Amino acid sequence: MCNSFNGLFRVNGEAKEREVGSSTVTELSSTHSYSYKDGSDVEITLSFWGKRGETAAKILADGDLVFATGALSFREYKGKQYLGLQVNDYKKVSSGGGGGKTRKTLEDAPVEIDAELDADIPF
Repeated sequence: MCNSFNGLFRVNGEAKEREVGSSTVTELSSTHSYSYKDGSDVEITLSFWGKRGETAAKILADGDLVFATGALSFREYKGKQYLGLQVNDYKKVSSGGGGGKTRKTLEDAPVEIDAELDADIPF
């Protein structure tokens, strides 16, 4: 049975590492935009194993957009359903700068005013 899934995910929060046997798994919470009738997003935990997880923890941050492919998993715990993706490959698409990260906005950007252009404004 082939269980391959790929999509764009928005990272929520910081990476969390944990030991599983002799391996390390790095997990990132994410949302995946999906066309539900109510317009809601799906929360999916992205799991990166071993070296791939160490690298992902260094380059992916809260708010980043990442394209990932891997095996989709489903579990239920205390009546709540959880989706996970064991990531085989990924690519950071863009930086989001959410959460505690500093995000540059247009208001933060320095503004240079050209004196010649300013003189031509009639008001």
